Amino acid sequence: MPVARVFLSYSSEDRPFVDRIAQDLERVNVGIWYDKWEIRVGDSLIEKISEGIRENDYLALMLSPNSVTSEWVRREVNAALIRELDEKKVIILPVLIESCEIPTLLREKKYADFRKSYENGFDELVSAVSPESPMAIMRSRGFRTAQYLISGLASTDDNGTNTLNAAQLRGLYPYRRELQAFLGPEEKRLLFWSAVAFRYANRQTPTFVQVTTPVWGLATDTTLEQRATWILEGLKGILFDYLVLYYRWARDVLKLKDENHLKEAFLIQHDRKSDLLFTSDPTPERAMFEFYRSLAEDDRAIFDEYYLPIAHKDVPDAPIVIESTAFFTSPLDDDFYFSFANSPEPVALAAFKALVALRRPSSVRFLKMRSGHDRPFSAASLDVAFSELGHPEFVQQLTQWLKEEPPIEILTRILVPLANADAVNSDEVLAVINRVANSQSQYSLMPTLVRVYGRVGSDPQNLLTNWVTEWANSGKHILCEVAVFALGRVSGRSSVSSLLGLLDSDSDIILAAAMETMAKLAGLDVYEQIRPFCEHNSVLVQSAFYRSLTYMKPPDW
Repeated sequence: MPVARVFLSYSSEDRPFVDRIAQDLERVNVGIWYDKWEIRVGDSLIEKISEGIRENDYLALMLSPNSVTSEWVRREVNAALIRELDEKKVIILPVLIESCEIPTLLREKKYADFRKSYENGFDELVSAVSPESPMAIMRSRGFRTAQYLISGLASTDDNGTNTLNAAQLRGLYPYRRELQAFLGPEEKRLLFWSAVAFRYANRQTPTFVQVTTPVWGLATDTTLEQRATWILEGLKGILFDYLVLYYRWARDVLKLKDENHLKEAFLIQHDRKSDLLFTSDPTPERAMFEFYRSLAEDDRAIFDEYYLPIAHKDVPDAPIVIESTAFFTSPLDDDFYFSFANSPEPVALAAFKALVALRRPSSVRFLKMRSGHDRPFSAASLDVAFSELGHPEFVQQLTQWLKEEPPIEILTRILVPLANADAVNSDEVLAVINRVANSQSQYSLMPTLVRVYGRVGSDPQNLLTNWVTEWANSGKHILCEVAVFALGRVSGRSSVSSLLGLLDSDSDIILAAAMETMAKLAGLDVYEQIRPFCEHNSVLVQSAFYRSLTYMKPPDW
């Protein structure tokens, strides 16, 4: 049974905000009359709206420049005002979502102000709908379930084994404020572990979803030292694979010099009593790299005894061990890494990455040697390798290699780190683009070259604008996408006018790129053009829309 029933009166141009507030009110047990949900094809608009105003307890009026000039909204408010006079009680609840001129008859009313803080405005509105609503929320079945859930976690597990899943995390979120008074240190620790595990397992989840995981609302009053301690404690449970990623941060926060925390946790994790050798346990590669790296920094003797011999063995961990040696306080010499130049690709690539991490110019010689090998790196590994070289230490060797006129595939990749180090100009890149554009067999290199052209920051002939138009019209969607991002980088805000026309594109790829670039460059000035895409039927476009919001930061989101 809802605590109250509310009719939502708004302008259709404010629908994204109304969608959000309608869903949030339902979550706290407030009944909603929302025309989007209530009116079906064939219904009489006037009859349904009149019935909605008559049968609901309140009319929540969304005040904005759009609504105060809407004839429909004016009629709804007039009908509600008549009810107020007849029944001698409050019916209209003003909700200020954007600064505007408030209608004369409503100026004496207190409004729920959403302009600066959605949460504060929402609390004011819920309190107006039901003064006892905080108690109603705490008496609700959902809140009691959350209490039992957290109590059960805290009492049944001491090492974070019984973590919350994503659905449970979201179920807790509406009650985060009320739960603050209920949670003790044990419950907060378990929620922290759960949120870390959730983020690690859902790394592709958009940021706007991640920030609603309860730990950020329920554990905000905890110190960095508390969280660092929780990480070290959690390493001893099944969350080792997740929490080891944050071990070095926790160690630095707590100013620890004793490395036993990591070794002890690893032994417990793999159920060993006497050695640290890693075999075939299903620990993710990223977690193992963090473990090896931390051990390389903390305890060279253990690393040398147990792990360094693995580097020359045909085992899955060999590449991770080799790359981790770059973090020794006394690094190994070049001979160690060059001994892997003719090894299988994963091993050779790890040796190359270690040289790069050590900022050794010999990295370029290693890559050059491997490129002439009878088993050269694959295209994907070459992309990774060259992307690592964008530092001043490598410019001289890369420039020399460029002068030797290597194959076009290598030449293109050499331009990437040189551009990142500001060591190449637009004319040099354009010369390569013209070579590739005339070769059908090498055309796959064009996206990389256009990215590099955008990176060098100069386009005196306005070629990017022409390319965007040409490739959009010819259906070369990937190239157009790359050119859009490059144009935004080179031309900045002045490119927005050129990109506006792409919002009519039939290509989701081009549309998403244009939307995000415009938002990044022009912010709120393009909000009205981008807002209609919030309900686009393409996941790609919707994702771009939400990323755009993080750049625009509109007041109603």
